[in-house]
Amino acid sequence: MTLVGRQRQGRSGLCAIAVMLTYAVALFAPADSIGVTPACVTGQLHHLVAAAPRHRAVNGQITLFRAFANTGNACILHGYPRVELLDQAGMPIGTHARVGREPNVAVQEVHLARHGLAYFRLYIRDGALCAGHRFTFYGLTVDAPSNLRERLAGTDACDFSAHVSPFRAAP
Repeated sequence: MTLVGRQRQGRSGLCAIAVMLTYAVALFAPADSIGVTPACVTGQLHHLVAAAPRHRAVNGQITLFRAFANTGNACILHGYPRVELLDQAGMPIGTHARVGREPNVAVQEVHLARHGLAYFRLYIRDGALCAGHRFTFYGLTVDAPSNLRERLAGTDACDFSAHVSPFRAAP
């Protein structure tokens, strides 16, 4: 092999090693050290009940607003909170009260700075409009990832009507 061929082979070997080291650093370095914002965790989210906790629309849809304040370092919320509706004893209600996801809505990453706010909406259809096919709930649990357990006055809702919006950044 000529001298020029050995130099090329040596340079390509060094390039391969540099690429492998770059991938290793990216894989094993802590998220903050490479500029990636981590997901929010339970300990840094504080539940706030919105100033207007309920809104009843003309079509009978009831909207409950729930917000979270980030008390820790910057983090990201993504997707939908997991919400369960509770009976009077504080236990989850059956499948007719399962909370679905709001359809046809784009899910966005919510970047929360320290003290930043995020919210979601829970929609239900007023139980007075669906006689015979309704249930009453007295509370809810939210895993957002913050664990929230909240008691409410009894609220009638139509079977299979509950759905939740994805997280959004508060204005």
